[in-house]
Amino acid sequence: MAGLTVTGRGKVTIPADTAIITAEAVFTDDWAGSAIARTAEKTGEVLARLEREAGVPGKDTRVSGLQLSMDTEMIAGSMAAGQMCRQTVSITLHDLSRLGPVFTALTRISGIQVSPPVLSSSAEEAGRDEARKKAAEDAMHRASVIAAAAGAEITGIEEISEGPSERMESDGDSILLEESVSIAFRIG
Repeated sequence: MAGLTVTGRGKVTIPADTAIITAEAVFTDDWAGSAIARTAEKTGEVLARLEREAGVPGKDTRVSGLQLSMDTEMIAGSMAAGQMCRQTVSITLHDLSRLGPVFTALTRISGIQVSPPVLSSSAEEAGRDEARKKAAEDAMHRASVIAAAAGAEITGIEEISEGPSERMESDGDSILLEESVSIAFRIG
């Protein structure tokens, strides 16, 4: 009995409804206490500005613990060491129209590093299911076309496997999901 294996692809775009942004304060000093104090002060400034200038409530922010490590570098041919302290503030926005005010507030603070937003959606699992359905339909269609062109017809399915998933932010307020499905058909 002859066989035919085909891979189908399905794409779905879903609206993003949440964004996570991180702002990190990093300071190095000869003394750990000084590096910790400067980092904590900068983290406090981030939290205050987010609430005051961007209207981000405290419940939508999360602060990581302070991380302290040795920082070494070569200066004039000799090794110099200091203490590096870092702390991250994660901001979760459930209203994407707040992205502009949040970035405006954060860019006014010197001495921090701000990440681009990572988008997510409460509709992601339903979107993945729709993309899988489209991928299976695409595989069925491709197999029908190939079998007909070869003068054969599909007589059954031997195996179905799900391929890798992809997730891409397609623009500022949506997420592109792509799924693939491979189907091994019996043809006769």
